[in-house]
Amino acid sequence: IEQAEKAYTEALKLYEGHSFTRFNLGIIRMQEGHPTEAIQEWKTVLENNPTDVEALFNIGVALVHLNQRKEAINFFMRIIEIDKKYALAYQNLAVIYRDHSDFDNARFYFNKLKEVDSTYSEASEIEIENCNRLEAKEKESLKDAIGTSSNSLSDLMLDDSEYSNALLAIVEERFDEAMEIAEKMLETSPNDGQAYVVKGQAQRGLGKPHAAIATFTHMLSKNPRSTEAMYNLGEIFQSLGQLEKALEYFERLIECDPEHSIALQNIQEIREKLPHRRL
Repeated sequence: IEQAEKAYTEALKLYEGHSFTRFNLGIIRMQEGHPTEAIQEWKTVLENNPTDVEALFNIGVALVHLNQRKEAINFFMRIIEIDKKYALAYQNLAVIYRDHSDFDNARFYFNKLKEVDSTYSEASEIEIENCNRLEAKEKESLKDAIGTSSNSLSDLMLDDSEYSNALLAIVEERFDEAMEIAEKMLETSPNDGQAYVVKGQAQRGLGKPHAAIATFTHMLSKNPRSTEAMYNLGEIFQSLGQLEKALEYFERLIECDPEHSIALQNIQEIREKLPHRRL
């Protein structure tokens, strides 16, 4: 790699805009663990040839590597505009949307992947079923989370009608409406813990898990012993496959509420998937 890098660097001294050299230098930068530098090389390639789908694809992959998935979406979309048969672009879009809990878009792109390349049919079907399973689990988790906030909607105080309406909106999956109610509640009372719970659950229902994480983290910073915030953070990280983080919040919750049955069940499930952790 060092010799190749030296040769390409020398070649650029003769012709700075040589796309082939820039492209290969980008690959070397990635192999060396420098995705940001690799992206710069491939962007230079695009300056000379804006429709170079390989450069676009490599930038998208590098952005995913940097955990900048929303930015990566734009590059994979541009590939499809140029080449509607570029299967790997559909695959990466589907995976990104799946990991962000945007299951409608994930299923759409897995189906498109099957259309453009039949060799992906079986894998796409498996992933679509996986999306259905994850979506069902998230919906169930939302209902469980509501259960931690209140044993039942009928138990709510009559003067808590706004909160009751928000919870009902979440149960009925009217997440935009729940979000609007939560925002109004926070305008009136910026430290309203119930409003933060509704806001976070609505964000999660809208397929914005990272926004929900920010909401519940903020809630936890205001009240470090908020079991609702811990529970929701644990559930979100678990749904994203970040099991170590999920376990961290569920274990913190158990320290505050040792008899929280759902958290105990989730801890056991996670520990079985992480054999290096204590049982």
